[in-house]
Amino acid sequence: MAPNGGDTRGPGPGGGTTTDPAVPETSAETGFDVFLLAGQSNMVGWDKNFDPVLDAPDPRILQLGFWNDHRNFVIPAIDPLDHPQRDNGVGLAMQFSRAYLNDLPKGRGILLVPSAFGGTGFYQQRWNPGNDLFEQAVERANAAMATHPNNRFAGILWHQGEDDVRFWGSQPARYAAALDAAIYGFRARIAGAASAPMILGKFTDSWGLVDTTFNAAGETTAAKANIMQAIDETTQRVPFTAVASSTGLPSPPGDPIHFSAAGQREHGLRYFAQLPHALANAPTALAPPSAPTALSATSGASWIELRWTAPALSGRNAITGYRIAYRLSGEAAWTDTGFATSLATSIMLSGLKPDASYSVRIAAVGQAGLGTAAQLDAIATLPAQTVRVPPAAFEYTFEAGDLANTGSLGTAMNGTAAGKGVGFVDDAVRGKVMRLSQDTGAPGWVTVPRAINATAYTKSVWVKLGTYTGAQNLVSSDNQGRTAGQHTFFLPQGKPVSAGGHGQGFELVADPSGPPELDTWHHFAVTYDAAVSGGVLKLYRNGVKVSERAGVPALRDQASFFTIGAFMGGNGLNDGFLDNVRIYDSALDAGTIGDVHAKERRP
Repeated sequence: MAPNGGDTRGPGPGGGTTTDPAVPETSAETGFDVFLLAGQSNMVGWDKNFDPVLDAPDPRILQLGFWNDHRNFVIPAIDPLDHPQRDNGVGLAMQFSRAYLNDLPKGRGILLVPSAFGGTGFYQQRWNPGNDLFEQAVERANAAMATHPNNRFAGILWHQGEDDVRFWGSQPARYAAALDAAIYGFRARIAGAASAPMILGKFTDSWGLVDTTFNAAGETTAAKANIMQAIDETTQRVPFTAVASSTGLPSPPGDPIHFSAAGQREHGLRYFAQLPHALANAPTALAPPSAPTALSATSGASWIELRWTAPALSGRNAITGYRIAYRLSGEAAWTDTGFATSLATSIMLSGLKPDASYSVRIAAVGQAGLGTAAQLDAIATLPAQTVRVPPAAFEYTFEAGDLANTGSLGTAMNGTAAGKGVGFVDDAVRGKVMRLSQDTGAPGWVTVPRAINATAYTKSVWVKLGTYTGAQNLVSSDNQGRTAGQHTFFLPQGKPVSAGGHGQGFELVADPSGPPELDTWHHFAVTYDAAVSGGVLKLYRNGVKVSERAGVPALRDQASFFTIGAFMGGNGLNDGFLDNVRIYDSALDAGTIGDVHAKERRP
């Protein structure tokens, strides 16, 4: 039986609709208006005070199943809906749908796509394009659209923001940029969603207007107000959006962050009331961005770091990224680095010729397209012998086929092999390297008896992967059960991209360019400095910065040792080859990371 009643059957021949037998055939025959439900727990629904009359199902309101045998089957919709998070309560979507039915032709139905999950946000890498919940929502929405040729994508119902208060409450512009990127990402990736309306909601009065720093650091009333203002101003930044008021909606006793069942029913009506406002919130004519200003550059032997000031754009014409190109002075052809979606106002260009002169040009990209380019000429790279690689506290080169520390802390910090799967082999490219194994019969990793610095560090390593299996750690730590003190520098399971972080956020920075090629050497580095912008974490791939995160708190406690090739006592084992592991008690700048890559790179 389906979780909400009725049996399911598979897709009909020729891609026909996938329906439950209880669904009226007239709905299936004429298609559905499809709504994506996304965000966190207030979109899921939390209060389980179900009313058999008020929450009764309607045969024309259906949902795309998520769990068990009903995954991507059209089944009857009834609270609790089939969100990825289970054990739910009354949400707002059913009451929204009941109101929407009044204006829907009798022959059509509503198909809801429940995709929300409690306690999730942008900062912790769940709803940005490329993150797991975002990609899953896109996949499910497209599956819903494919259930019938006459389906119409009718909109997105979104409620989120509570989880990001503690991280970005003091930096609401970061939250707004992430939210806007998600909206444009949904519209670009979901069939028929290019101008789909999106309704957003705000926090409960009982939580949003109260200081809850006793529960979580950063949950001040000012931080909550900042995030709610960023949500409110979405209508000014992004067309076809509207915001539903939550003022006066009740919460269940003892649960101030969630809406009660009665509050959710009223909330659904308020979401519906905003639908015509979202549809009327049409885009206005936009002009391409002006040129970036204040271009400056610093350089090393093989790299140039370019910095600039962004054009003064805001609202709907806000910058979405930059296009950057460079060329040797005197040459006609430009090397285009491609469109960078990062809003950072600096970039590292690596792999350049030493003792040469370059020109660089940069143009901002807005909603109206590519803007005017600015150009900086005669940028000189340094001679090859000026490559700077400062000594590290820990250096493991494996040249002698052992785990000796050749860094400044000396042999007291030699590594110790754990398990049987640590070995040393001669690599055709890099010479003597360390080989690690995930083999359950002979796993291998290395431990070093000292903590990685809590307030500033750099981890640098060369890696050649043999497989993407599991969560493969590069340089991480074990704090003997104190959950706030863990470092990670790894390739997450199911997402074979380099990532790093510490404390409760293990993927605070992640490489957006995709997985590293197997059986190929890559250089990765992660740096952290608690003294800059509330704590800045940066990730580099082959000498180039690929991800940056500000506002990352320092560790609250420390590990007793760190590990190479594993995490937490032998979990997340690496399966490949490592070389030139360097760990600093400071955050190296981008130029030095580029020099480390240049010096240690082999032909």
